[in-house]
This record gives sequence, C-alpha cells and structure tokens, in this order.
Amino acid sequence: MSLAFTVRGFRPSFRKRLMGFDRSQVLTLFGQILRDYEQCVREADQLRHDLEAARHEIAELKAADPATTTLERILTCAQHHAIEIENAAKVDALRLLTDTDARACQMIRDAERHVARLIAKAAGKVAAFDNGMIDCEGTGLSTRVSTADGRAA
Repeated sequence: MSLAFTVRGFRPSFRKRLMGFDRSQVLTLFGQILRDYEQCVREADQLRHDLEAARHEIAELKAADPATTTLERILTCAQHHAIEIENAAKVDALRLLTDTDARACQMIRDAERHVARLIAKAAGKVAAFDNGMIDCEGTGLSTRVSTADGRAA
C-alpha cells in the first residue's frame, strides 16, 4: 500500500483486486485513521480542558483585579511622588550649593578687605614706631618713645 499526500489533503491509493481494493490495506488504513482520530479527540479534550482552566484563572484574576489595580495605582502614584521629591531635592541642593558658593566668595572678599585694612593699620603702627611714636590704643593719646640716651626710638 502506498499513501500519497497532496496539497489538498490525504488521498490513499490501494491495489485493486478482483472484487475491489485489497481488504488488508483498507483495514490497515482505517486502523491508522481511527488511531489518529482518537489521538486528535484526546488532544482536543485536553485543549478544551486547558482552555477552561485558563478562562477560570482569568475570571479569578478579573475578580481580584480591583484590589490589584488599586495597589498598582498606589504604587505608581508613590513612584511618581518619589521622583518629584528627588527632582525637587536636586533643585534645592543645586540652589544651596550656588548660594553657599556665592556666600563663600563674599566672605573671602570681606576677609581680604579686612586683611588689607589690618595690614595698612599695622604698617601705620610700624611707621609710627619707626618714628618713635607709640599709639596708646583706645585712648586717643600717643607718646614719643625715646631711648636712654634721649634719642627717639
């Protein structure tokens, strides 16, 4: 027996006998067809069972969905708020750094001016000391310093 398959489907060819086709080939073919059909029926039953189980699971998930959806919305909202807080903190940190840098620069300029005043004042005192004058600080008085031999110190 040769089984020929065509594009449109299965077309068996049997040997011809005096009274028709070879009976053993026909019975063998029908036996194969019957086994294949039974397998297809079993697979279809299993697929129906799997489909029903999947539908049942989907129904359970849909029934539980309001709580799940609410939780998902809460988590999504919390995530958005966390991102907003993080971005605001970055902006605040940048602003704080900029302000701190500006204040530090101003403090340095003030310190440099103060140092310049102190240096000028010290230079004035050194010059007065070199000229023999000592400023009595805070009294508004000054006095001339002289050495033991009467010369200005």
